[in-house]
Parts: sequence; C-alpha cells; structure tokens
Amino acid sequence: MKNIKVITGVIATLGIFSALLLVTGILFYSAVSSDRLNFQNASALSYQQQELGGSFQTLIETRVTINRVAIRMLKNQRDPASLDAMNTLLTNAGASLNEAEKHFNNYVNSEAIAGKDPALDAQAEASFKQMYDVLQQSIHYLKADNYAAYGNLDAQKAQDDMEQVYDQWLSQNAQLIKLASDQNQSSFTQMQWTLGIILLIVLVVLAFIWLGLQRVLLRPLQRIMAHIQTIADGDLTHEIEAEGRSEMGQLAAGLKTMQQSLIRTVSAVRDNADSIYTGAGEISAGSSDLSSRTEQQASALEETAASMEQLTATVRQNTDNARQATGLAKTASETARKGGRVVDNVVNTMNDIAESSEKIVDITSVIDGIAFQTNILALNAAVEAARAGEQGRGFAVVAGEVRTLASRSAQAAKEIKVLI
Repeated sequence: MKNIKVITGVIATLGIFSALLLVTGILFYSAVSSDRLNFQNASALSYQQQELGGSFQTLIETRVTINRVAIRMLKNQRDPASLDAMNTLLTNAGASLNEAEKHFNNYVNSEAIAGKDPALDAQAEASFKQMYDVLQQSIHYLKADNYAAYGNLDAQKAQDDMEQVYDQWLSQNAQLIKLASDQNQSSFTQMQWTLGIILLIVLVVLAFIWLGLQRVLLRPLQRIMAHIQTIADGDLTHEIEAEGRSEMGQLAAGLKTMQQSLIRTVSAVRDNADSIYTGAGEISAGSSDLSSRTEQQASALEETAASMEQLTATVRQNTDNARQATGLAKTASETARKGGRVVDNVVNTMNDIAESSEKIVDITSVIDGIAFQTNILALNAAVEAARAGEQGRGFAVVAGEVRTLASRSAQAAKEIKVLI
C-alpha cells in the first residue's frame, strides 16, 4: 500500500462510488418504472371500473325509468298529463340508454391491461348488449303502447346476468389491483434491501478508504509535518525514512534531500563563521598593534614638531647672524677703503676687524654646526615622516625644505670663512 499513489487511490475511489451510483440509479429507475407501470395499470383499472360501472348503473337507472312508465300504463293512466309524463320518461330513458352506451364504449376503447381475462371482457360486453337490447326494445314497445310485448321481455334475467358478470369483473379488477399493490410492496421491499446492501457496501468502502487515507496520506503527512517542525526547531540530526513510490514517499525523499543540503549549508556556514572568528581575532590583534604604533607615531610626531620649532628658531637665529655678518662685512669693506686715508684709524680698525674676524669665524663655525645639526634633524624628520606614511608626507616636505635651508646656511658659512 505504500507504493499506491494518492491520485490512483482518488481515481479508484471515484470509480467505486461512480459504479455504486450507477447501480443505484439503475435500480431506482427500474423501481420507478415498475411503480409507474403499476400506477398506470391502477389508473386504467379505475377508469375502466368507472366507465363499466357507470354504464351498468345507467342501464339499471334506465330500467327503473322504463318500469315507472310500465306501471303507469298498467294503471291505465290515459289522461293527457299522464301521457305527457310517460313520454318524457321514455325520452329520458332513451337519453340515459345512450349515455350508458357512451360509458361502455369508453370502457371498450380504454387501454388494454395485462393480466385481464379476455373471456370475461367478452361476457361483460355480451351482458351489456343483452341488457341494452332489452331496454331499447322496452322503450320501443312502450312508445308503441304494446304493453303485452313489453311484458314478454325478460329484463330481470338480463340484469341478473349483467350483475353476475360485473361482480366477476370487479373480483378480477380487485385481484389485479391487489397484484399491483403487492408488486409495489415487493418493489419497495426489494429497494429497501438493495439500498441497505448498497449502504453497507458504501460503509465498507468508506472504512477501507479511511484506512487507506490513514496509511497512504494522513500518517505519512503527519510524520513529514513533525519532521519539518523538528528541522524548524534547529534539529538536523533526526532522519526521515522515504518509503514507497507514492506522492508521500516522493515528498519524504525530497525533504530528506533538502535536509542533507541544509546540513551541508549549515556546516559550510559554521566553517566560514569559524574562519571569520579567527580573522576577526587577527584583525583585533592587528588593530591593537596598529593603535599602539599610531600612538608611538603620534609621540614621535609631537617630538618632531618640537624639534621643528627648535629648528625654526635656530634658522631664524642663523638668519639674523648672517645678516649681522653681512653688515659687518660691508662695514669692514668700507673701513678698508677708508683705511688708506686714516692710518691711525686703520690700525684700530684692523684690530677691530681681527677681533670681528675671530668672532665671525666663531659665528660661522656655529652656523656650520647648526647647519649640520639641522641637516641631521631634517634627516630624522624625513625618516619619521616616511614611517608615518601618508600622514607624515607634509612633515617630509618640511624636512626637505629644512635640509635645503641648512645646506645653504652651511654653504654661506663656508663662503664667509673663505672671505675672512
């Protein structure tokens, strides 16, 4: 049953119920057809009884009317009023006789009914004709005032024969009605048993269908839903068994494949998370190291800034000294040119120049030393700026300018020494 597909079960169920419905419809149609036939027979019997009974009853009423005329003739009532009354009664008797014939013709021309005795129908027709002829002759004789001929007619025998045949006909009619009723009751009982058996079959089929649904659809679906809930709760260790080739088996197999893919995905995510955690630790350590180095670079930059301030002050002082040296050189030149004119002053001035030259030598030595130290500081600043990377680029430019200025200061000091 595990290999039975749901669509196959549904089609089989529909086929079984369609077959049961078809059988029920056929039985119901057969019962309805039988009931309709019995109802038609009962209606036809009722109509024939009504028409035949009406014809016989009308014949009896016609005889009564004729007897009233005969009694008056027997009493020899010959006055005009009595004669008019008798003529009226005979006219009514003729009309009644025609009506009886009409009823009997309706009976004869009615629908044939199975099960009736043709001989009894022939007897009924013969008895009617006999009674009809007697009454017709009675009217004729009474109208002709031939009471003797009327008296020779045996109307009572004709009536007795007619009533006897009619009683037999009614008995046959009652038997046919009872037979139709018995057939209806039998059909009803048979239909009850048939419906009961069909209902029992339907209940058995429903029980099998319910059991099949439980095993093929509901229980596997419940297991699949429980497994899906287990996966939703984060448990991927529980395995589901994919059994059979039905839709539920295919669904379980697909769910198992999905679970395996999910396990691989989760494992890959976990491995990547571990790698990310390790990388994050390394990044954190690198960030700490970078922070420490940044602090060191900041301290070095602060020291460089202080050195640059000192260097700036030194350069400014060198500039002032150079200006003073230039002024002194100009003064010495002017004094030398004037020395020839004032000899006394020359000696003094030469002494002063000698002293100033010594000072200038000292100053140029100082300038040379300062330039050397400035060059060293500029080199250090350039190195620190290179270490600082992009942030130290500005300091590297400044350090280059300072080195250039220091070189020029040293060159100027050398030129001053040469001049001295």
